[in-house]
Amino acid sequence: MVVDRRISTQARYPHRLNFYLYPPKSTITVEDVELWALDRLQVLKALESAMIRIKSDTDISSALQPTLQKFMPLSTNLNQTRKAAWQEERQKDHVSHFILRLAFSKTSESRAWFLRFETALFKLRFTNATTDERQAFLEQLPDFHQKMVSPETKRAMAELLRAGSGPNKNVDQEAFVEVDFVQVLDLVQRRQVYLHGGKAYLPISDQAVLVVNEFKKRLEKSLTVMAKMLTRIDEEDRLGPILENLSSQQASMEYRAKNTSGEISAQDIDAQSVHFPMCMRHLQSTLKDQGHLRHGGRMQYNLFLKGIGVSLEEVLIYWRQAFRHITDDKFQKEHTYSFRHMYGLEGKRTNYSPYSCNKIITSNQPGAGDYHGCPFKHFSKDQLATSLRQQQLSDGDVNGIIDLAQQGHCQLACTRQFEVTHRAAMAKPGRPVMPPSDSQGTQGRGGATATLDTNVDRIIHPNQFYDQSVALVAKEIDQV
Repeated sequence: MVVDRRISTQARYPHRLNFYLYPPKSTITVEDVELWALDRLQVLKALESAMIRIKSDTDISSALQPTLQKFMPLSTNLNQTRKAAWQEERQKDHVSHFILRLAFSKTSESRAWFLRFETALFKLRFTNATTDERQAFLEQLPDFHQKMVSPETKRAMAELLRAGSGPNKNVDQEAFVEVDFVQVLDLVQRRQVYLHGGKAYLPISDQAVLVVNEFKKRLEKSLTVMAKMLTRIDEEDRLGPILENLSSQQASMEYRAKNTSGEISAQDIDAQSVHFPMCMRHLQSTLKDQGHLRHGGRMQYNLFLKGIGVSLEEVLIYWRQAFRHITDDKFQKEHTYSFRHMYGLEGKRTNYSPYSCNKIITSNQPGAGDYHGCPFKHFSKDQLATSLRQQQLSDGDVNGIIDLAQQGHCQLACTRQFEVTHRAAMAKPGRPVMPPSDSQGTQGRGGATATLDTNVDRIIHPNQFYDQSVALVAKEIDQV
């Protein structure tokens, strides 16, 4: 298939920014489709890594620039002599987005990952764009509702705008836009906008929040539609293998527990808890302290134990010893059946899999008296801080992890907690261990520091956390 590289008189891509509302119509080779998508995946994974390790948006942007320049540069419109080059760059950006959208629409986990980091990438690009670029892009964006506040209206509302926008905003020198308040709920929650008559009045400097929210909303809807359409796409010979290959590049999103039954005995479980993620440590410590867990906690914890290699026989011994306040007869009548059911030996004989992070975060929310769920999602800020400090983490590390959790990045927070609690094992041979972050959240300055092992994947499954922890400790022992 021949690549159509021709650029029409009226450029197909007048802006670097893109909401990806319409599928690409260019004719390109299958080889380019795959290569471009793989390049974009490199960018998204580098962004993911930066978001785990870096707090400031400015620093994340700086850290990502080399990867963007290598795999997906986007030139500005200023250099007209390179017009053909920047049109091709934008075509690659457009096509690669839609190919990855196809590849990552199959499961809720992959859709959530793609949505998060595509939104983060757009936010970075929008923030770094000039004011003229932003306004030119937004003016041609269909169904995007915002209204510039006239100078006369702004003067009449000056005191209200000043009170509603916070002390850091210079109302006299800044333009304002009027939008429906539901478009900027993040700012409403933080009380950073003036509200009146169902409208929010926000400074132009906060426009990024409005635009990024709109981008995320539209992409989320498109991913849902794409997931339903996948079954109708008849591209077994051409696109099918490419999509499978792209999915395999991010195989960790489809992590499956090993279920190596019989490797761990009931007596080994408490000793193995040093490798447990926080959600499972919380359930394990509660079970030891109270001698009981309610159904949601039993399901989450027991399926995790099944996934790390505890057989049915051993798990029954473990739970019987843990439920110390009831008789053998009561345990047999009320609990044995449910544990056998989880192992596929009763009822419909479904062989249940351990819960993924996404399932724990989004389903069966814990209520009063429950201890299941995700600490980074369901703990209060104070409760999370206390649990992290019990692991001897520095104030800087604790604050960085809490910031990720409060921004809704629960799995990134868990990944960061994994990294800071496995510093020694993750340090490369021959280099000193990375010191903890100081109270301001910056890296310690006492001497040279080792780089972390970047092969550690983002945590998307409690059993993955366990497997990676066990593997790192085994690697550390081998190096001694």
